[in-house]
Amino acid sequence: MPGNLQVQTMELVHGLSTAIDLVSPSLVNHHRQVFGLSYKLAETLRLGDQEMSDICIAAMLHDIGVVAFNQGVDTAFDDSSVNDHAEMGYRLMKRFKPFAAAAEIVRNHHRHASSVRETGYEQSVGSSIIHLADQISARLDAGLCVLTQSENIRNWVKNEKSGMFLPDVVEVFLQKSAREDFWLDICFDIMPQIGCCPFPHWNLGLDMQGLLDLSELFRMIIDFRSRHTATHSRSVAHIAEALAKAAGFSGNDCIKIHVAGNLHDLGKLATPVSILDNPGSLSAVERTIVKAHPYHTHRILKGISGLGDICSWASFHHECLDGSGYPFHLGEDKIPIGARIIAVADVFTALSESRYYRHGMKRGACLRVMQSYSSDRKLDPQLISLIDKHYDEFYDLHLSVQQEGVSEYKQMLNEAIPLMLQAVEQLDRSMEINADS
Repeated sequence: MPGNLQVQTMELVHGLSTAIDLVSPSLVNHHRQVFGLSYKLAETLRLGDQEMSDICIAAMLHDIGVVAFNQGVDTAFDDSSVNDHAEMGYRLMKRFKPFAAAAEIVRNHHRHASSVRETGYEQSVGSSIIHLADQISARLDAGLCVLTQSENIRNWVKNEKSGMFLPDVVEVFLQKSAREDFWLDICFDIMPQIGCCPFPHWNLGLDMQGLLDLSELFRMIIDFRSRHTATHSRSVAHIAEALAKAAGFSGNDCIKIHVAGNLHDLGKLATPVSILDNPGSLSAVERTIVKAHPYHTHRILKGISGLGDICSWASFHHECLDGSGYPFHLGEDKIPIGARIIAVADVFTALSESRYYRHGMKRGACLRVMQSYSSDRKLDPQLISLIDKHYDEFYDLHLSVQQEGVSEYKQMLNEAIPLMLQAVEQLDRSMEINADS
């Protein structure tokens, strides 16, 4: 299934990195800064093409373990107890085979160079670069001029004696950071400057299968933030693909619909988990916050060349035929059929899936709600007719896919929870030591 669609891997990763920076005020621009700093340091060390690519991917995604499992976000905390999120980031990233080397870098990006002998883990140059870039970004105060902070940070790195970073990495940092432009570049996204990068692995293109596989990684990061959404995008993607097939879409377009389903809630990374976990009715303020998520999805995806229809199909899933949808209030003639399919699949999945405060709707109740949306010109009547005609097929598919999703989520939680408990125990011990001293 190669397909004729070509998307640049780095553009997609950069888009996801941008979305991750929306998760918390403490993460605003953090991944962008770590990426920029890491690129500059790696470039100066004259690393090979593949190693450069792996470092850049790892820098842009180094905190996905924090985001996917809704762990506390504290970019400045540097202790052995933070290694759980690095480990979970590794376990997520390694599922996409082209990211295997980058995943190893993420796994070790909080380990001290001096701990190699003690832990048995190899402290790679890439991990040390990202570790240093991560610490620099965490120490920057966005409210102050970066140049007024540079000398303090340089002195901290120069005087750091615990063996946190590799000596070669420290030497390169001290050399590069003597110039003002090194620090001023931190304030900007360097991706536009290096888009036409000289090393070929940077511009690795993804065919249809590669894009589908990478979108599965995105889906897990999006959905695993809340137990209530843990299987949602998976179900939407599968239902949308089946609905597109019933509507006469080609094989390649059905795959593109599946990718759009995986990505449709990418903008929900900007939605607080407290809202995603809310078991009751949302307040007016909370509903307003939620309405921003398809805008963020659109803003991120439209910057990725080669996605084509996937951007609009994923982004316009809350638009309505009568123009009352959000956030763009598009009319019927502006909403592509792919977006209408995602919208119907999204509603069908939301009505059919069970939450801890209610059971999913069965055929009669589900179809009554969907037909009312059709009558009110919210959803496409022809697609609602297909749902009615093939309801049993779609519902059985939903149950099967949801069960697969639950198993996938439980497996990841079973891996994550021991690490999280270990981190809590380590933190408790650290606090006891500090209290005694």
